[in-house]
Amino acid sequence: MKAKLEIFLRSVLILATVTFISHTAIAKSTFSQEKLKKACENYIYKNVGEDAIVSLPKVISNQEFDENEVVANIVTNIDNLQGNITLKIEFRKNGTLLRYTEIPARIKLYRNVVVAEQTIISGEILDDRNLKIEKKEVTNFKEDLFYSINSLRGMKAKRNISKGNILSKALINIGSSVKRGDKVTLIVKSGAVSIRTSGVALQDAEEGNNLRVKREGYQGVFQGKFNSDGTVIINVD
Repeated sequence: MKAKLEIFLRSVLILATVTFISHTAIAKSTFSQEKLKKACENYIYKNVGEDAIVSLPKVISNQEFDENEVVANIVTNIDNLQGNITLKIEFRKNGTLLRYTEIPARIKLYRNVVVAEQTIISGEILDDRNLKIEKKEVTNFKEDLFYSINSLRGMKAKRNISKGNILSKALINIGSSVKRGDKVTLIVKSGAVSIRTSGVALQDAEEGNNLRVKREGYQGVFQGKFNSDGTVIINVD
């Protein structure tokens, strides 16, 4: 009787062991640490370009599912792929969300941008003499930067800019400007009457400044406000 009981118990133990192994083996969708890491890197480089340094955790948990044909998708906003971020990965089966995981990442961005070739003084005109293109880390820049010197030629520095600093819109006067001798459009207003004619600027001016002008065909000098659209408003009331 004792011998039969021992045989029965060994049979139960063997059955239990086989059942556990079978349960582990039926996981039909597996996303390994290496696969998840590679997917994250590809997603980042695809959206921010190759000029970046990506840091991911050394250990990323494997993701296993009993279901087959599970699909993984990264759903992180591509507009926020810089600095310290969190990549969210969803795992779905036939469109149904099974689970998601979040992976922290650090992304350093590098770009060829316009920088100061030398110290630039407030009010100084920007040109090839004081500007150059250089690859810089721009991870922490939220402002609009410049990637071509052509887009800055003739503009003026709004404040002092140290040598090597990246130029952003916060550092320069973006508004319209006019130089002495430039042709401008004059809008002369008198009450409800408005006359549009041509004139010549007699001085340099920025958007919003008062500007002395000479109307074509007339000797007199007028003064008006220089607007962003390049017109000069002259009130003669």
